[in-house]
Amino acid sequence: MRSLSQKSFLWPWTWPERIRAMFREPKLPHEAINAIETMAGEGMNARQIARILNMQPRIVQRVIDRYRMRQAALRRRRKGKQK
Repeated sequence: MRSLSQKSFLWPWTWPERIRAMFREPKLPHEAINAIETMAGEGMNARQIARILNMQPRIVQRVIDRYRMRQAALRRRRKGKQK
């Protein structure tokens, strides 16, 4: 019998990022993401949105962060085109 210390058994921190991401992130339907982004755009925070949609604030916050990063990138792109 082989011991666990051999390479056949991988610890979570040695897993490739993609595999770790699968365990970490529940996949959300686009409708949910759109709803969160719309509410965030209206000025609501993650806690309020999470309560309305009955979701975990942590997941909602991650969607909002992605949305803000995307918006910032678009703004930078537009700013570059104006010059």
